[in-house]
Amino acid sequence: MSNSIAHHEAGHVAAYLALGVDFQTVDITPHFSRALGEVCHGEVTPPRGRKVPREDIAIILFAGIHSEARYRKKSTEQIYLNQRYDRETAFDIIQGLVTDEMDSDTIHENLFTESRQVVNDNWSLIRLIADRLVIKKQLSYRQVIDVWARHHGG
Repeated sequence: MSNSIAHHEAGHVAAYLALGVDFQTVDITPHFSRALGEVCHGEVTPPRGRKVPREDIAIILFAGIHSEARYRKKSTEQIYLNQRYDRETAFDIIQGLVTDEMDSDTIHENLFTESRQVVNDNWSLIRLIADRLVIKKQLSYRQVIDVWARHHGG
């Protein structure tokens, strides 16, 4: 179970990094909220203080679902249905993005597809972060960046 949680949280982390959004820590220890893992982000802001687009937050939420599904070799739909917090939070975000030109189903599909691509593009990094999480249970942003740098030969 901890490997699944680690891959789920590492998927979120990969999306944070891909979208240029900072976070404080990622861990796979149970929380009072009953969450089995968590990325602690404090105030979600990308570098230079610009506001994080709501679309990016939905992509980050969906990336955990895609990552866990890929690790567990399950359909994304199976994992999606069991991830109530990520699913409902993303749904609320998507409802706020609906316009006359773009309905919620189209927005959902676009963001879900984009998050799948983030996971696919960063799968080897996700595996490394998840492996470290299983051992250490918690990683700081700096520790994740160190894993990323070693992964990219830096």
